Amino acid sequence: MSTDRFDLAIIGGGPAGLAAASMAFACGLNSVLIDENPGLGGRVFHGIETERDVSILGTDRIAATTLARDAREAATVLSGHSVVDIVRDHEHFQIKTLHGNELRSASARRLLIATGARERSMAFPGWTLPGVMTAGGVQTLLKGARLVPAGPVVLAGSGPLLLLVAVQLLRHDVPVAAILDTTPIANIRRAMPRLAGALWSGSVLRRGVGLLASLLWQRVPIYRGVNTIAAQGDGSIRAVTFKAGKRTHRLDCALLATHVGILPDIQLAGLVDCQLRWDASIPGWTPVTDRNGKTSQDGVFIAGDAAGIGGAEAAPHRGRIAATAAAVELGAIAPDEGDRLVTLDRKKLRRLNRERAFLDTLFFPSPDVRVPQDDAVLVCRCEAVSAGCLRALAAADVAEINHVKSISRCGMGACQGRVCGPLAEETLKDATGRSAEAVGTFRVRPPLKPVPIGAYAAFASDDPPAEARFLYTADW
Repeated sequence: MSTDRFDLAIIGGGPAGLAAASMAFACGLNSVLIDENPGLGGRVFHGIETERDVSILGTDRIAATTLARDAREAATVLSGHSVVDIVRDHEHFQIKTLHGNELRSASARRLLIATGARERSMAFPGWTLPGVMTAGGVQTLLKGARLVPAGPVVLAGSGPLLLLVAVQLLRHDVPVAAILDTTPIANIRRAMPRLAGALWSGSVLRRGVGLLASLLWQRVPIYRGVNTIAAQGDGSIRAVTFKAGKRTHRLDCALLATHVGILPDIQLAGLVDCQLRWDASIPGWTPVTDRNGKTSQDGVFIAGDAAGIGGAEAAPHRGRIAATAAAVELGAIAPDEGDRLVTLDRKKLRRLNRERAFLDTLFFPSPDVRVPQDDAVLVCRCEAVSAGCLRALAAADVAEINHVKSISRCGMGACQGRVCGPLAEETLKDATGRSAEAVGTFRVRPPLKPVPIGAYAAFASDDPPAEARFLYTADW
């Protein structure tokens, strides 16, 4: 099988990846943009290329349409391609993708990961019932497929996304029964010293205030200081119970949407052995990068939220900076020219980082939502591993997450730890009292997504080591 060769492979078609593709073209690089979705836009701008009238969706989405159009003109775009493995071959990265039921291959001299963020899962009694899903999932269905829930809907968790999704549901005439805010009251006091800088620096906070005002105007109940959430139902959700202060409440609903923040998508960084560090401000694991997005691995750059949570507004700046650094490293442009090209991007990032510091402090998730309190709650849905099982292993001095994985199969299902990883790590930290570094994070093993055996059979055998890497991975 022939392999297409490029100067730069950009993985991820969100704001960071789109901006990186345009900048790479401006620097004279031949690049490929790989994304698993049918169209460009990523999670934030999902469905941007198929939306008929973007003007009704705000200036951000109008700007995103321009980013997507420019990226298609600047790079070879492989939509609907899921990356399942990356192997370094001398001076090139061999990237294996799954397109439908077909395995394909691309080669690049440099790699730029821009896969964005993933939602932090919130595990509680009943969270596996049909009708319980993340707020980001609800928004994706709204934006990408125009699927609207019947309602009533309850939203639970913390952060601006809950307010945005609530307003979007109301615009589609979906009844919103309530918002259950799990933000710790003490966070407000800790965040106040950063408020002035946040108001001056960015737009997320100002938009959040506008969304909150809209919800109050429409008399949507908002419960503060919520904990002890549980979904009730037989076969599907029928109601949600929770505590707010000292009172226990029950609300009927047909959909419960949860959100307790986002984490960098570190799977590809882990696959290519980039060094990770524990970021206590999120809290979660994030790749170690320099100011240009360069990682501990030669030739690998990470941009956008995959390199650390910065938000959609900061992502294009980070994408352009990383693409420019790759061009300098490849000798396409001189270092001083690279610095000149990203001067404005660096300036805007410094401003946006002040708002991010405020948001991270205000919406820092409480231990109650990061660690399942009930032993019977499943942490790993794929392999039916409960919080009680993890605590029992911790009591038996099994205190490292990959040791837990080998014994319990936690993280070895179809999601490969994308959903349960942070939950399992936080539960083990809480049970053992050990640091995040001591507990560790799941090692990443290829293939990243399930691959049909027929795809292997049809794939040309001119690269046996890579195929062996797929077929004989112990964790799969």
